[in-house]
Amino acid sequence: MPTIMLTPTIYTVSPSFLLEVGSAGQPDKLSLTSMTITDYYVTTDAMGSVTAILDEEGNVLERRSYDAFGEMTCMAPDGTPVAESSTGLDVGFQGQIWDEDTGLCQMGYRWYNPVLGRWLSRDPIGNKGGVNQQSFVNNSPINSVDGYGLQGEADSQVEPCPQTNVSTATDVTGGLLGIGNQLEATGLRREEYVEMAKNAKNSAERDALRKTCLEKQTPLGKEITKKIVEERGVTVSAKGNPVKTNAEVNRMGKMMKYGGRALVAVGVGMEVYEIANTPDEKKAEAALKSAGRMGGAWAGGEAGAAVGAFGGPWGVVAGAIVGGILGSIGGEELVGKVFGK
Repeated sequence: MPTIMLTPTIYTVSPSFLLEVGSAGQPDKLSLTSMTITDYYVTTDAMGSVTAILDEEGNVLERRSYDAFGEMTCMAPDGTPVAESSTGLDVGFQGQIWDEDTGLCQMGYRWYNPVLGRWLSRDPIGNKGGVNQQSFVNNSPINSVDGYGLQGEADSQVEPCPQTNVSTATDVTGGLLGIGNQLEATGLRREEYVEMAKNAKNSAERDALRKTCLEKQTPLGKEITKKIVEERGVTVSAKGNPVKTNAEVNRMGKMMKYGGRALVAVGVGMEVYEIANTPDEKKAEAALKSAGRMGGAWAGGEAGAAVGAFGGPWGVVAGAIVGGILGSIGGEELVGKVFGK
């Protein structure tokens, strides 16, 4: 069993303890680690994290607890949380070096931030350790350890828990697709009305057309129209040429159409990039999940925009973004359940 060598003022941790976290690369559940200098003994949990520090008589001097991603809380022997470590032992989460001043963990090749649950630098082995090069053990810290800071390995002593496996592209691409689709559809429907209005034979026909097109408009389009009418104080003259009297509205429609397309293009591009950077053996799975995310983002954006209409135009925008994100997550989860991915 690897040892921790201590002196009253200098703490030296065995490299094998840091990198192997126990015999055969696995921590021993609630094991008692012997010390070369017997000032302290420690107990560890199944992941190798120090949970208690004892003196030579077996008296508990300090207790430690961790959240799922390793943020540590130091406690008195009776379990009362304290502001700082009373022993100064610099070994903590998963048996790795813990820097008390910064709260960071030094794990092999990289520094890890347990508050963020992320590495502070990219993975030295690139995408071999996963597409997200700064995620910690694929967001599964209760099932895996990563003493080298390269690629997490499952702990055979820990029974795996169900994981969501949601892509890191979900929140960004979901939001972009949710609001992008809403903007583009709003602009297209405004453009459709303008073209049909040009051929209207009389004001009555144009009024009927305006009403029909407004009913078909997106939640964002309806709220913008309502806002414009409120600001003008009157409805647009039935005798006026809609192409001329609503030039500002028409320009806004074009901006939304092309702006929405640009956001959608960026979102789709991010999805394509993620698929392209996925290992070949997992590309098919990544493509399925990407399709689920994009479909979910579209549906979620529509639903979110409808709900957000109660808050006016900005409420629709926020609803489309949030709905797109939630829909994207749901779409990927649905694909995972259907195809067992």
